This record gives sequence, structure tokens and C-alpha cells, in this order.
Amino acid sequence: MEVSLSVVGGLGAATLGLVAIIANLGGLTQTIGGLVDPAASQRALSATDAKVEEVLTLPKQKSPSSPSADAEAVLRDSIERLLAAQDGARGQAASKLEGGDLDGARMALPTAAREGEKVIAGLSETWLEIGALAYLCDTFGAINAYKRASQLNPENAQAFSMLGSLYMRVGRIDDAQQAFEQMMNVADTDFTMARALGNLGVAAMARGELDQAEQYFGDSLEVNTRAGELGGQGQDLNDLGEIYRVKGQFAKTEDYMRRALKLATEAGHPEGMANVQLRLGKLAADRGRIAEATASYTRSREISEALGDSEGMSAAMNSLAEIEFNRGRIDAASKIVERSLALAQEVSTRESEAFAHGLIGEIAEKRGDMNAAIEHCREARTIYTDIGMTDTASPFVDMLARVGATPSPEGPEN
Repeated sequence: MEVSLSVVGGLGAATLGLVAIIANLGGLTQTIGGLVDPAASQRALSATDAKVEEVLTLPKQKSPSSPSADAEAVLRDSIERLLAAQDGARGQAASKLEGGDLDGARMALPTAAREGEKVIAGLSETWLEIGALAYLCDTFGAINAYKRASQLNPENAQAFSMLGSLYMRVGRIDDAQQAFEQMMNVADTDFTMARALGNLGVAAMARGELDQAEQYFGDSLEVNTRAGELGGQGQDLNDLGEIYRVKGQFAKTEDYMRRALKLATEAGHPEGMANVQLRLGKLAADRGRIAEATASYTRSREISEALGDSEGMSAAMNSLAEIEFNRGRIDAASKIVERSLALAQEVSTRESEAFAHGLIGEIAEKRGDMNAAIEHCREARTIYTDIGMTDTASPFVDMLARVGATPSPEGPEN
């Protein structure tokens, strides 16, 4: 709790410092004290109303004016909690305060604050570890863990980076951007700044803001080049290449992606290699080079599988299934995309899940199973809409009508 001069009503600077320290440490550090030494013996220190009122006169005597009612309530509550402290530096401060030594209590409390800060830092690191263990198998558990880590340590850029990437996975683009902006605000190295800029580019690209994304990726590339970060440079070139692919600049796309693949290989970044191969597959497919696309998608899937990356595997398998579907190999496409959907749902990667549902819906239509077609097309449209990809969702409205979905009071079809 922050206490302002206007609330305190004119308490002197020294007394104000005591109020702020006590208010901030009142509940938190008592809990932390128990964590630091849970087996500590209990010391019977009575915090009766009479004693609280007696101690409350000490800061009042040092102030030239009386505190406001709100400020006095803060003082009384903080003093009561402090008098109940039993261990460590807070216990020492409580003893001094009980004996009427206000200045001695003030001198003891910074030690308690430092003890608490160490424990908080440790708790933040523990939540980071929890998030790391959950990242590949429990998306929402990982989100909660990294969110807690960032709350306990708002200067931890890694927590914001991971939190943002998970928000991207589940399609919460606004939340991801906020996390990436916070990451950029606390960045204290070129590596962290470049990563934050690149992440912001990914969020912008997801919104279809290609020029803004290109600016972020270009800025990130500049920082990574200055810092000599090969892996970062490769990722930036790959992202820029994807921008140029979407814009139809295929020759420039291939140049950037080939350079990206070379750098990722040299830097020993298999995740980067898998991502570049996936995008090279998309480029080849755009050019009608189906065998080349299949080879790139397969290589991406193999690398992701070796890494245990369900998200990467799902993206590659979606693309492989689409190729099989376009070739008329319905059974092969069905087998691949069903596996892709399971992987996407396993880690809650919403865009891949939506794509898989859409393709399964098209397969069901080909097979004449209109009920399944309606079910999966509805899921695809709903997910794409939920994650803000409305342009991608719109074709499914026509498809639902085509497969026989009828108007419903609960929505456009049933």
C-alpha cells in the first residue's frame, strides 16, 4: 500500500517512511517469515488494542499535525501486524516498538525488507520453473505460472516473454502484445530488446499489420546484428521472409529464408530450423512446387518431433494433410489431420486447432457426412473468430450453408 502525504495529513518525513515500510511489510513479510523459518518457536507477544493505542502515540508525537482518519487507520493496522511479528528482523522491530523505541524499529525494518525481497525473488524463480515444466503440456497452467512470476518480479523479462508467447498460442493477441511491451520496457540487454521487438512483430503480423510487423522485425535484426546474435538474426530474417511471402515477393522471400536457415543451422537452433522449413514449404506450395513443399513440411515435422514440440508438429502436419487433400488422397489427409488436431488440442494452440477442424470439415463433406462437416466447420469458424482472424473465419459461413446448416435462434446455423 502506498501512503501519500495528503492521506497522512502532514506527518513528518521520518514518520512517513515508517508508515510506508510498515504498511508494505505488514501482511507479506509475516507470511514470508513463516516460509523462511516455519519451525520457529512462537513468542507470545500481546497486540491488544490498548498496546496498539500506546504505540500509536509515538509517531503522532513526532508529527506537527494530526493524521487523517484514513492515515490513522493505516497506522493502527500496520502497528498491530508488526507487534504480532515473532521472528527475524520484524520480530526485533516489534520488540523495539513495544518498548517505545520508534527509531530502533525504523532501523530494524529495512533488514526485514531485504529478507523479504530475497524470498520474493526465490518465489518468482520457482514460478518460472513451474511454467517451464508446464510449457509443452499444460498451456493454461504455464500461463498462470509465468503470470505469477511476472507479478512477483516485474523486472523479469523472461517471464513476460514466455507469457506473451503462450498468449499468442491461445490467440489472445492483445494480452500477448501487452506482455511483449512490458518485456521491452524492462529489457536491459541487446538480446532481450531484440527479442521483445521480434515478439511485437509477431503480434503485429497476427493482426495483419504487415508494415508494422516489418518495422519491428527490421529493428530487431539491426539490434541482433550489432550484438552478433546469429540465432536472433536468423529468426528476424525468417520473419521478414514470411512478410514478403504474404506480400507475394517470392524471390525476396526465398533469399531471406535461405539465409535464415543457414544462420539457424550455424547457431545450432533446431526450433529455428523447423520454423524456416515450415515457411519454405509454404513458399514452395505458393509456387506450385508440391514435392518441394512436402519435403520441407516433412523435415519441419521431423525436427519438431525430435524436440517434443507438439505445436510445431501440429503446424507441419496440417500442411502435409492439406497437400494430401488437394491431391485427392482423402484417407491419407484424414489420418494426418486427425493426429494434428489431437496435438493442437494437447497444447491449446488455437490457430492450428481451427485449421485442423476446417480441413476435417472439408474431408467430411467429400465423404458425404454433412453432420460432421457442420460440426467441424462451426468449430473452425468459432475459433478463428475468437482469436481475431475474422477474414479466415468468413469462408466457413458459406461452407456451412453449402453443407446444409440451417438457421438457429442461437446463431446463424445449427
